[in-house]
Amino acid sequence: MPAGTFLGAAAGWRTAFAAMTGCALLVAAGLAVVLPPLPAEGAVRLGTFPRLLGAARVRWLLVTIALLVTGHFAAYTYVRPVLERTPGTGPGLVGTLLLGYGLAGVAGNFAGGGLAARRPRRALRLIATVLGAVVVLLAPAGGSAAGSAALLLVWGLAYGGVSVSGQRALTAAAPEAPEAASALFAGVFNAAIALGALAGGRLADGPGTTAVLLTGGVLAGLAALTPGRDEQGAATSP
Repeated sequence: MPAGTFLGAAAGWRTAFAAMTGCALLVAAGLAVVLPPLPAEGAVRLGTFPRLLGAARVRWLLVTIALLVTGHFAAYTYVRPVLERTPGTGPGLVGTLLLGYGLAGVAGNFAGGGLAARRPRRALRLIATVLGAVVVLLAPAGGSAAGSAALLLVWGLAYGGVSVSGQRALTAAAPEAPEAASALFAGVFNAAIALGALAGGRLADGPGTTAVLLTGGVLAGLAALTPGRDEQGAATSP
């Protein structure tokens, strides 16, 4: 994101899009070379999805993911105006902060993956708790550049583990249909991105960025309170 912002400012938004396309093609070529064949264990039929949704453990996980991702994107889509309200925070510093957020997200992906390998539902609950608290705390931290930067780094660290923890929890909850569970995960995740951005935009145009942060934090907090348990472990409901 910081690189795209820099390219857009230096050479126009078309250059940023062209660079993204080139990177995507390079990644696709790399995956084609290094990934082993991953054949599906069986055909996924339409009847598999209502059967999975009939399981309470799957439904609650999807609700958790929907709340968490909606809350995150309601706030993160508008993180730039949130950061720019801090005195002395110009475009250059915002780009640096977003770069730090991205690096923290990479670290969070590995940290979240390690925890999710053992207790995925607990990992998801911990991520939701931390993310919700950080987003809410950003509202009163607007007067401090150092405080906002620290919270943004923790936010990136927490969100970095969402995808791996969520998908691991869902496949553990539906071991007999991992492909179908992954499809449900992707569908709910992308719908939540759109809903979060829409809700955040409405709030940013109305009450303002503080309402955006508080709403995002509350939704993430609700995600931490949904009932559920790790399939291989003890109950983790609140």
